[in-house]
Amino acid sequence: MATEYWEAGDSIREIMQRLMANYHPDLADIEDRVALLFKDKSGKSGGVVIPGKTKKASALLSVLGKKDYVFVLEIGYDVWSEYSESEKVAELDHLLCRCGVSYNEEAGEYSYFLRVPEVAFFPEELRRYGVWRKMEDMEQEDLLAIATVEDLFYGNEGDRQKKKTEALDLWAKKNDITGDALDSLRTLVLG
Repeated sequence: MATEYWEAGDSIREIMQRLMANYHPDLADIEDRVALLFKDKSGKSGGVVIPGKTKKASALLSVLGKKDYVFVLEIGYDVWSEYSESEKVAELDHLLCRCGVSYNEEAGEYSYFLRVPEVAFFPEELRRYGVWRKMEDMEQEDLLAIATVEDLFYGNEGDRQKKKTEALDLWAKKNDITGDALDSLRTLVLG
Protein backbone atom coordinates (compact mmCIF):
# COMPACT_ATOMS: atom_id res chain seq x y z
CA MET A 1 0.00 0.00 0.00
CA ALA A 2 1.37 3.41 -1.00
CA THR A 3 2.06 6.08 1.60
CA GLU A 4 -0.58 8.80 1.66
CA TYR A 5 0.45 12.46 1.99
CA TRP A 6 -1.59 15.62 2.60
CA GLU A 7 -0.94 19.24 3.44
CA ALA A 8 -1.23 20.31 7.06
CA GLY A 9 -4.16 22.58 7.84
CA ASP A 10 -4.13 26.27 8.72
CA SER A 11 -4.05 25.67 12.49
CA ILE A 12 -0.78 23.71 12.18
CA ARG A 13 0.70 26.35 9.86
CA GLU A 14 -0.22 28.99 12.46
CA ILE A 15 1.79 27.12 15.09
CA MET A 16 4.70 26.97 12.64
CA GLN A 17 4.38 30.71 11.97
CA ARG A 18 4.44 31.49 15.72
CA LEU A 19 7.52 29.31 16.18
CA MET A 20 9.24 31.09 13.30
CA ALA A 21 8.35 34.50 14.71
CA ASN A 22 9.53 33.61 18.23
CA TYR A 23 12.48 31.27 17.68
CA HIS A 24 13.37 31.10 13.98
CA PRO A 25 13.22 34.69 12.66
CA ASP A 26 15.66 33.83 9.87
CA LEU A 27 12.93 31.58 8.41
CA ALA A 28 10.08 34.10 8.64
CA ASP A 29 10.74 35.48 5.14
CA ILE A 30 10.39 32.03 3.59
CA GLU A 31 7.42 30.79 5.65
CA ASP A 32 5.31 30.32 2.52
CA ARG A 33 8.16 28.34 0.93
CA VAL A 34 8.16 25.67 3.65
CA ALA A 35 5.92 22.75 2.73
CA LEU A 36 4.26 21.26 5.81
CA LEU A 37 3.00 17.75 5.09
CA PHE A 38 1.50 14.84 6.93
CA LYS A 39 1.95 11.25 5.91
CA ASP A 40 -0.17 8.41 7.22
CA LYS A 41 2.65 6.59 9.05
CA SER A 42 5.91 7.70 10.63
CA GLY A 43 9.11 6.34 9.23
CA LYS A 44 11.47 3.99 11.06
CA SER A 45 15.23 3.67 11.20
CA GLY A 46 16.73 0.61 12.84
CA GLY A 47 13.36 -0.13 14.42
CA VAL A 48 13.15 3.35 15.99
CA VAL A 49 10.12 5.46 15.04
CA ILE A 50 11.03 8.75 13.36
CA PRO A 51 7.94 10.95 13.88
CA GLY A 52 9.07 13.78 11.62
CA LYS A 53 11.68 14.68 9.09
CA THR A 54 13.00 17.90 7.58
CA LYS A 55 14.17 17.78 3.97
CA LYS A 56 15.46 20.22 1.42
CA ALA A 57 12.75 20.67 -1.18
CA SER A 58 13.54 19.16 -4.55
CA ALA A 59 13.26 21.12 -7.78
CA LEU A 60 10.53 18.69 -8.82
CA LEU A 61 8.34 19.74 -5.88
CA SER A 62 8.76 23.38 -6.85
CA VAL A 63 7.66 22.64 -10.42
CA LEU A 64 4.66 20.58 -9.37
CA GLY A 65 3.73 22.92 -6.53
CA LYS A 66 4.15 26.02 -8.71
CA LYS A 67 6.12 27.58 -5.85
CA ASP A 68 9.84 27.78 -5.12
CA TYR A 69 9.86 25.57 -2.01
CA VAL A 70 12.97 25.53 0.16
CA PHE A 71 12.17 22.98 2.89
CA VAL A 72 9.69 20.17 3.44
CA LEU A 73 8.58 19.30 6.97
CA GLU A 74 7.09 15.81 6.91
CA ILE A 75 5.21 14.49 9.95
CA GLY A 76 3.82 11.01 10.57
CA TYR A 77 0.17 11.43 11.45
CA ASP A 78 0.05 8.16 13.41
CA VAL A 79 2.39 9.63 16.05
CA TRP A 80 1.17 13.24 15.70
CA SER A 81 -2.41 12.24 16.51
CA GLU A 82 -1.21 10.76 19.82
CA TYR A 83 0.82 13.85 20.83
CA SER A 84 -0.30 16.37 23.43
CA GLU A 85 -0.48 19.99 22.30
CA SER A 86 2.91 20.76 23.85
CA GLU A 87 4.47 17.73 22.12
CA LYS A 88 3.07 18.92 18.77
CA VAL A 89 4.68 22.33 19.27
CA ALA A 90 7.97 20.69 20.31
CA GLU A 91 7.94 18.41 17.24
CA LEU A 92 7.39 21.35 14.88
CA ASP A 93 10.11 23.34 16.63
CA HIS A 94 12.49 20.37 16.34
CA LEU A 95 11.83 20.14 12.60
CA LEU A 96 12.33 23.90 12.15
CA CYS A 97 15.63 23.73 14.06
CA ARG A 98 16.99 21.62 11.18
CA CYS A 99 16.37 24.47 8.70
CA GLY A 100 19.49 26.56 8.19
CA VAL A 101 19.89 29.91 6.46
CA SER A 102 23.04 31.83 5.62
CA TYR A 103 23.58 35.06 3.74
CA ASN A 104 26.46 35.59 1.33
CA GLU A 105 27.17 39.32 1.36
CA GLU A 106 29.39 39.23 -1.72
CA ALA A 107 26.77 37.47 -3.83
CA GLY A 108 23.89 39.24 -2.09
CA GLU A 109 21.91 36.03 -1.75
CA TYR A 110 20.67 33.54 0.81
CA SER A 111 21.48 29.86 0.85
CA TYR A 112 19.50 27.20 2.66
CA PHE A 113 20.77 23.98 4.19
CA LEU A 114 19.92 21.27 6.71
CA ARG A 115 21.50 21.88 10.09
CA VAL A 116 23.14 19.06 12.01
CA PRO A 117 22.30 18.96 15.75
CA GLU A 118 25.17 20.09 17.98
CA VAL A 119 24.22 17.49 20.57
CA ALA A 120 23.84 13.85 19.61
CA PHE A 121 24.50 10.97 21.96
CA PHE A 122 23.41 7.36 22.24
CA PRO A 123 22.04 6.38 25.65
CA GLU A 124 24.75 3.75 26.21
CA GLU A 125 27.43 6.30 25.29
CA LEU A 126 26.06 8.68 27.95
CA ARG A 127 25.99 5.88 30.52
CA ARG A 128 29.61 4.96 29.83
CA TYR A 129 31.25 8.37 29.36
CA GLY A 130 28.78 11.12 30.22
CA VAL A 131 28.89 14.24 28.07
CA TRP A 132 32.41 13.87 26.71
CA ARG A 133 32.42 16.10 23.61
CA LYS A 134 33.83 19.63 23.73
CA MET A 135 31.04 22.18 24.01
CA GLU A 136 32.76 25.49 24.77
CA ASP A 137 30.44 27.52 22.54
CA MET A 138 27.21 26.35 24.14
CA GLU A 139 25.18 28.64 26.38
CA GLN A 140 24.76 27.84 30.08
CA GLU A 141 21.10 26.79 29.79
CA ASP A 142 22.00 24.38 26.96
CA LEU A 143 24.71 22.79 29.08
CA LEU A 144 22.28 22.50 32.01
CA ALA A 145 19.75 20.77 29.75
CA ILE A 146 22.44 18.31 28.64
CA ALA A 147 23.38 17.66 32.27
CA THR A 148 19.72 16.93 32.98
CA VAL A 149 19.62 14.36 30.18
CA GLU A 150 22.90 12.90 31.37
CA ASP A 151 21.51 12.52 34.90
CA LEU A 152 18.50 10.67 33.56
CA PHE A 153 20.85 7.84 32.64
CA TYR A 154 22.90 7.51 35.79
CA GLY A 155 21.89 10.07 38.43
CA ASN A 156 19.77 9.28 41.45
CA GLU A 157 16.10 10.35 41.59
CA GLY A 158 16.80 13.36 43.85
CA ASP A 159 19.53 14.63 41.53
CA ARG A 160 17.34 14.10 38.46
CA GLN A 161 14.46 16.07 40.00
CA LYS A 162 16.79 18.87 41.11
CA LYS A 163 18.38 19.17 37.64
CA LYS A 164 14.98 19.12 35.94
CA THR A 165 13.77 21.88 38.27
CA GLU A 166 16.92 23.97 37.66
CA ALA A 167 16.67 23.55 33.89
CA LEU A 168 12.97 24.40 33.89
CA ASP A 169 13.45 27.47 36.09
CA LEU A 170 16.32 28.72 33.93
CA TRP A 171 14.27 28.23 30.77
CA ALA A 172 11.23 29.92 32.35
CA LYS A 173 13.35 32.90 33.43
CA LYS A 174 14.83 33.25 29.95
CA ASN A 175 11.32 33.18 28.45
CA ASP A 176 9.71 35.46 31.08
CA ILE A 177 7.36 32.77 32.38
CA THR A 178 6.26 33.47 35.95
CA GLY A 179 3.37 33.07 38.39
CA ASP A 180 0.53 30.69 37.60
CA ALA A 181 1.96 29.87 34.17
CA LEU A 182 5.24 28.73 35.76
CA ASP A 183 3.38 26.73 38.42
CA SER A 184 1.32 24.99 35.73
CA LEU A 185 4.45 24.28 33.71
CA ARG A 186 6.21 22.83 36.77
CA THR A 187 3.24 20.56 37.42
CA LEU A 188 3.16 19.44 33.81
CA VAL A 189 6.89 18.80 33.49
CA LEU A 190 7.86 17.72 36.99
CA GLY A 191 4.68 15.95 38.00
